[in-house]
Amino acid sequence: MKTIMALVRLIDRINRWVAVAMTTLILPLLALTMYEVIMRYIVGDPPLWGSQALLFLWFPVTLLPGGYVMRIKGHVKLDLIYSLWSPRGQAISEVVTFAAFLLFAGVLSVVAIEAAWKSTAMRELHMYWAWHGPVYPKRIIIAVGAVLLFLQGLAEFVRNVLTIMGRKDEEGQK
Repeated sequence: MKTIMALVRLIDRINRWVAVAMTTLILPLLALTMYEVIMRYIVGDPPLWGSQALLFLWFPVTLLPGGYVMRIKGHVKLDLIYSLWSPRGQAISEVVTFAAFLLFAGVLSVVAIEAAWKSTAMRELHMYWAWHGPVYPKRIIIAVGAVLLFLQGLAEFVRNVLTIMGRKDEEGQK
């Protein structure tokens, strides 16, 4: 059990580190957005690369922290009934719905990894953009984000099973 909990904590740390690292891209994303808006609507001469550069920053900022958002329970839930349940009842609900999550995140991870692999192997480029930049970094980001989400889902499953069994993990959390 200690080895499993060590893996759970490692997944938590990795997802937290990735989320914190992605916050460093928010200011450049904001600055680039302001520049693009000013050039488009005030100057009337938007840069051809502006919206494309925004997408390159937007992808990692929004897709990589998904596992951390799951850990801090930041994803949207239908909370009308769920919030009324005890922690054990909530954990049972999470374990029951885990099969659907596992299917979704597992398929997403496999498909994203395959797409990233193929895109990287062929050095895929954007054909319909003004700047024919590479596609494969975005595909790699999608794959990494999907895998991080999948791993965090497994970690949360372990926590929920411990809660159902009435046990606390080593951090004292139920």
